[in-house]
Amino acid sequence: MKTILSALIFILIAIMVMQNQLFAAVLLAGWFTWRVGAFLLLPLAIMLDGYFGAFYDVPVITLCAIAWYGVSEFVRPRLLMHYKEYEKA
Repeated sequence: MKTILSALIFILIAIMVMQNQLFAAVLLAGWFTWRVGAFLLLPLAIMLDGYFGAFYDVPVITLCAIAWYGVSEFVRPRLLMHYKEYEKA
């Protein structure tokens, strides 16, 4: 069930970006990062930039995904550590 829900969120992120619903896409990306991690968002961002033809200019979605991956890898372990500490109490 977890894999199906993660795949559904992944597909919804792509659809929300293509429909220009960026706020919903950011919320879904945050939820996906919490559940799975941000590494799988990098190929999605590259494919979305390719779909929009952004490699002739600056690939903004890919650059944002790389920045999000860096931030999430820095913050996520700290949040999970604090979450597990409060869970024990």
